[in-house]
Amino acid sequence: MNNNEMQAEHPAGRIAVIAPSSTMTRVIHDTLRSRDLALPVIEAAQGDALRIARQLLDDGAVVLISRGKTARMLREHFRVPVVEVRHTFFDCINNYGKASRLSSRIAFLATSEGYARILEKSRPFIPGASICFIDPLGSVQNTEAKLDELQAQGIEVAIGGLSLQEPVKSRGMHYVMSDTDSDAVAEALDEALHLLQVEDERRQ
Repeated sequence: MNNNEMQAEHPAGRIAVIAPSSTMTRVIHDTLRSRDLALPVIEAAQGDALRIARQLLDDGAVVLISRGKTARMLREHFRVPVVEVRHTFFDCINNYGKASRLSSRIAFLATSEGYARILEKSRPFIPGASICFIDPLGSVQNTEAKLDELQAQGIEVAIGGLSLQEPVKSRGMHYVMSDTDSDAVAEALDEALHLLQVEDERRQ
């Protein structure tokens, strides 16, 4: 099926996006405009994702698109297809470049195992950067302790999504919003459109 055939399925409202970072929101909107598609895109920290997803499903969504820990959480709570916009090597390198312009004391805040794996593979290309696995939906004390530890280590700029932006900035550190690869967004959108077609065929 080509893009025109997929667009003819009128996915508006039946595919919905929950974006856990402002950069993902921007790239999603750019991709939708380039393909002349209109889908609801809601930007939300992980703590708000389930509530927003319930509303989107009540409004008619049958496929969700998200990323990282948020995507996994949606899969665990809802019996609908959830397509993940994957973290890529490009994300890591681009984020590192942005952070390096602010300081050489950099920490990546990985909130999903998939992101942590990509970061570990990228280590030769992000020299000196720390990789901190952190769960913003875990205990507040644990999150605060990890951020305090990074600050004590002299970290001056952290890279992550919406959920950790405020607690990092409140410590006086710079924050770089985790980037999103446009190719990964396009692949996720294609997969969601395919799943929507499969769902339509199943119902018919």
